[in-house]
Amino acid sequence: SSVWEKRLMHPMNTSAAFLYQDRLLPATGLVQLNDLMYAKQQLIAGYQAHPTAARRHYLQVQLGCHNFGIDSIVSSYEATYLVAEETRVFGALRARL
Repeated sequence: SSVWEKRLMHPMNTSAAFLYQDRLLPATGLVQLNDLMYAKQQLIAGYQAHPTAARRHYLQVQLGCHNFGIDSIVSSYEATYLVAEETRVFGALRARL
């Protein structure tokens, strides 16, 4: 009975893992991507309000860190299953980054 139950549960566990990996993780990644892009916008606005050499260096370092995070999220998102519409929208987003 226990072996039979495990065989029945395996497809459900696999489906749940697939759903988590290909739908829920990318959704949280998009929220993180939005947060990083907003933070970049705020950094640039702060620098433009009071541009100095020291702030420029700080801005460059921070933007580099944010860009690394964005690239990481985008790369992990590309590794998931995307339907045709998601592929089109994601391609447009990628082109604008």
